Amino acid sequence: MDDLIIDDVEAEEELRRQEEEDMELALQRSLEDSRRGGPSKNRSRVAGGKDLQSLDDEIEDVERKISSLQGLLKALKKERDQKIREIHRAEATPFFDHGEEVTAGTVDYNGEFEWSGALHDKLMTVFGFDSFRSCQEG
Repeated sequence: MDDLIIDDVEAEEELRRQEEEDMELALQRSLEDSRRGGPSKNRSRVAGGKDLQSLDDEIEDVERKISSLQGLLKALKKERDQKIREIHRAEATPFFDHGEEVTAGTVDYNGEFEWSGALHDKLMTVFGFDSFRSCQEG
């Protein structure tokens, strides 16, 4: 009886050793296949009817287009950023009015606007006044 158990244990160990060798061999083959890289040069057909080479060509074409579009996107973003900087510079640039420095973005309500003449004409024709009250004008 003990001999039978020993034989079974030895057989089981032999079977386990053989399975480990098979797994190691399969792993080595898999690694060799992955090291070769890229598709094979043969014209293997896929389910859709296209061969691997035409799929590779299409992938390369799409990658070229993506690269081109990424370059365009980068250029457009750079142009937009430059415009934003120009706008900020224009807003931050001081200008002079009546001999005093006034920062950009500040409105001088005592000054003249392009529509001030028309407004004064309407003030006279509609209301009969020749000037605004001080708190109304500036």
